[in-house]
Amino acid sequence: MDVKNSAPIRELTLTRTFKAPRALVWQAWTDPKHVEQWWGPRGFSTTVKEWDVRPGRPMNYVMTAPDGMQFPCEGVCIEASPPERLVSKAILRDESGEPFLEILNTLTLTEKNGATTLHLHMAVVLATELAAMPLAGMEQGSNENLDRLGDYLTK
Repeated sequence: MDVKNSAPIRELTLTRTFKAPRALVWQAWTDPKHVEQWWGPRGFSTTVKEWDVRPGRPMNYVMTAPDGMQFPCEGVCIEASPPERLVSKAILRDESGEPFLEILNTLTLTEKNGATTLHLHMAVVLATELAAMPLAGMEQGSNENLDRLGDYLTK
């Protein structure tokens, strides 16, 4: 079943509040040296290939699972308003280079009394049959990703 024309087919919104200033949360999300320290579900490691949060610039990385399986992800920054809003698209491709999953991510950060509330909205804008596995784990993996960010911010 090819569902390329039914956008979005799935949306997920996550909200977390961290005891950290907004500028620090922004830096942890946008600086590749920081991203590599926490990005991905628990047990995964991430290698950033390119991570440029200027509109039109690439945000490419590879996540490696505990079993060694690699998950390359292409991305592009669509909008950046430091330190409060970042819009990007993540793209997964099949072996022939065709996209099988595209997700539009909108990150919003607000600060109050030294704490930062992170609001992440993910909208699937393209998915094929190959997207079934990543979509099945999207909510759990995204929550674990934010758990790891929280752990990283407390260090």
